[in-house]
This record gives sequence, structure tokens and C-alpha cells, in this order.
Amino acid sequence: MTVPPQRCQDGDTFERFTDEARRVLVLAQEEARLLAHEYIGTEHILLGVIRVEDGIAASTLRSFGVELDNIRDRLYTTVGTSTAPVSSPPFTPRAKKSLEYSLREALSLGHQTISPEHLLLGIINEGSGLAVEILVSLGVDVDDLRQDVIDQVSRPPSSGSSRPWRSQRLINVTGRHGPRWSPVPPACSFCGRDTWESDHFVSVGTTVICSTCIVDAGRALGAADPTEWQLFLPPRVFGTAPEPTALESITAAIRVAFGSESSAEELSRVIEDFDELQPFWVLAAERLPSDQRHIVLDRVRFLDDSHAAVQFRTAFAGGSNLHQVVLVCTDQDWQVTAASMREFIRGFGIPTPR
Repeated sequence: MTVPPQRCQDGDTFERFTDEARRVLVLAQEEARLLAHEYIGTEHILLGVIRVEDGIAASTLRSFGVELDNIRDRLYTTVGTSTAPVSSPPFTPRAKKSLEYSLREALSLGHQTISPEHLLLGIINEGSGLAVEILVSLGVDVDDLRQDVIDQVSRPPSSGSSRPWRSQRLINVTGRHGPRWSPVPPACSFCGRDTWESDHFVSVGTTVICSTCIVDAGRALGAADPTEWQLFLPPRVFGTAPEPTALESITAAIRVAFGSESSAEELSRVIEDFDELQPFWVLAAERLPSDQRHIVLDRVRFLDDSHAAVQFRTAFAGGSNLHQVVLVCTDQDWQVTAASMREFIRGFGIPTPR
């Protein structure tokens, strides 16, 4: 079985794909057909990536605790199967976008061909597909996963290798696997600003802090109340906000949805399908730490004009819990999606209907 060449948005074709990357797409098509799905989505591409077991992408996924059966199980419970298989299912728009991003990821690393690791980076970069939702539900920090993949593919080649590298942008860093060469990460880990837009930056392991964030952190520390036990910086924002007040609206929605003193009326306003989820949310609320003090947004990634992926922490005297949810905007009102809320509630061991 072969996957016919299709043209990417910028004019490049699948001719750039290595044999391993082509195999990923063949396996993705096979996974879609096994589930009798009428399309190939980012989730099927993710299955194809991890099935190329000897590749960097698959081994990195496994190092994060992701296995083939984990993905299949999540996909089966989330989407299920169909009864009308299609011989040649088409790619979804998000899957096509992830393939376009895989080319950009390859070129940004100085590579002229697309391998499975670039396909995985493309899926992460696209950000709004079911594949990313599945990874997040499995407890994966997709930003850490992305950096690990980049680290693995960015080691300088051995003598005599013809693989192209942009050595002028390689720096020596020390990560959890010891010293390695890595390209300068393209963005500040705190604000998402491109490093080449900053006068200076500091690289610590795989984390980069631009001079702007260093100055802002210094100001925040100088102005901090000495009686406060923890200092919180503004959330990092990725992508373009659809309107000026979007970040404030999202912050307010998160604090209502996960605050300790919100009324049922307020919750209904900021949680999609709250009427259906209310009894399960009541059970989850009973298990939230009673000494919760702060809800802190770490980052907001605007996926498009009506969707945003948010990472936040519920901080309390005994520590903090990290959460990731997706919000949807309807008529300028931001709500936590029902799917994200179900996943949050399940984290407390409470089964909820799909």
C-alpha cells in the first residue's frame, strides 16, 4: 500500500519524506482502516510514528511513558469505531496542517528531508488535534516532549556524514542524559519570544530565558510582598489572541471553573455542558485540596480564533497540581470544553460519560 503524493501548502511534496516517514503514513492509513475511520487524523499519524519502533520519535515517546496500546485505548474510548470502512481515507485539515508544520520543523533544524521525528514535531506544533489531546491525557508535557525530540535529532553528525547541520546555531547543554549538542531553542521558555529578537538570553540545560523575561522577573521580585509565600509571573502567551481581552476572559473563566467558591450559575457560564457534568463536578470538587490558595496560569496557547490550550496550576499550602485544559470561545464567551472537564474529573477517579 502506498500513500499518493499530496502537495503541501507551500508547494513542497511528499517527495521530501524519508522511507521511514512514508512508512509512518502507510501505518497511519492502516490504523484508520482498522478502526473503520473515514479519515486520517493526527491521532492516526501518532500511531504510525510510534509503530516505527526503531526511530528517534518512537523511542522518545516511550521514554515519556507513551506506548502503542495506550494511544489505541484512548483513541478507541474517545472516538470508537465505524461500520463503514473507506479504502483510501483522506487526511483531515489538522492532519494536513501537521504535515505542513513537519516540513517547517525540518527546515528550521537545517534538514532537507522529513523523518518521523519531524512528523511528531509537526503534530505538536499544530497543537489542536486529537493526538495532542491524547498525549496530554497520558500525562505528557508536550513542550518537554518537543524539546527532547529536538535534542535527539540535533547532535552533530559523525565524521564523513553528509547530513546538513547549522553548526553556527549549536550550543553545548547538559540535560538529564548528560552533555549534548543542541540547537539554540527558537523561543524563550517563559514568554515564547524568538531568541533572535532579544539582545541577550541565558541557556540553562534545555531552558532558555530571554533578557526581557529576566528584567520582568527582577521587577516582579523587587515589587513582591515579603509576606507572600510564592511569586507568580504572568502567563506565557503563544499565538495571536483573537481580541484584546481574550487573555483576561480566559483567566477569569479558569478561576471560576476551578475556584473554591464559585456558584452553580457561574460554573454553568464557564463550563461547556455543565448541566450534564454537574453531579460529577460536585464529586470532584469534594476531592480538591481544601487549602487551595491560588490558581496560576502558566501558559496560554491560542490554537485559532476560538480555541486556546491552557496550562495552569492549582497552588495550595502543601504544594501544587498541574492541569491542562482546552477552552472554546462562543459569542466572545470563553468556556472550558466538556472534553477537558471530563478528563479533569476522571483525574479524581470519577468515571464520566463520553
